[in-house]
Amino acid sequence: MDFRLLGPVEVFVDGHPVDAGPPQRRAVLAALLVDAGRVVMPHVLVERVWGARPPEGVRQALYAHIARLRRLLVEIPVACGRQPVPLSRRSGGYLLDIDPNSVDLRRFQWLVQRSREAGRGTTERSVALREALDLWRGEPLDGVAGQWAERMRIGWRQKHVDAVLACARDELDADDAVVLAAKVAIVVPLLTRKPVSLVELSNQLMRMLDELVAVAAWPLGAAGTVGVVVQAYGVQAEGPAALTARTEKHM
Repeated sequence: MDFRLLGPVEVFVDGHPVDAGPPQRRAVLAALLVDAGRVVMPHVLVERVWGARPPEGVRQALYAHIARLRRLLVEIPVACGRQPVPLSRRSGGYLLDIDPNSVDLRRFQWLVQRSREAGRGTTERSVALREALDLWRGEPLDGVAGQWAERMRIGWRQKHVDAVLACARDELDADDAVVLAAKVAIVVPLLTRKPVSLVELSNQLMRMLDELVAVAAWPLGAAGTVGVVVQAYGVQAEGPAALTARTEKHM
């Protein structure tokens, strides 16, 4: 089974989507998946899904979702000729005992870490980063409400931006105009999202755009991506202060 958090919370078996239930059950699944392979205590799951002030009877609701998820993780794989996925009670908590790389978030983190290992050349770094970026399908934890989900989204977006910038630098070094154009097209929309630190991220992205626009304008134009160049110039002209003020409106 494959589990996806970098977009809507989804479950796949042999490339086919599986109904993981209503939004709250998907939220419980997500709260388990971020710590796949580690024990998660019930009070942690409650806080992640229902917040700091959960409603009365929340433990019964949690147990009901866990029971349905257990059934899903056993019945669907077995029906497809696969091994069941164990969701067991362990040391007072719950353990989703799966390969962390079966969760797109964990694989993204592993690939980014791999790209940073000493001794890796530009091509190897680029391949790892491209694979990591391909795992993103939209807004992470899309459809999951609450403060915990929003905190996770903010942190993961920052990691996404870092990976985009690292990949763009490698493509710039490799002078791959077509791939570089795609990276610039990813970076520019990220400027209007809610980052961890608006000022820090704005400055970081502005420096990257300075480099990309100055060095890559001609090859991007030659690759037929004039619109991307013009858009990047427009963002660059605003400067980090204006960019920060504009982004704060979305907070």
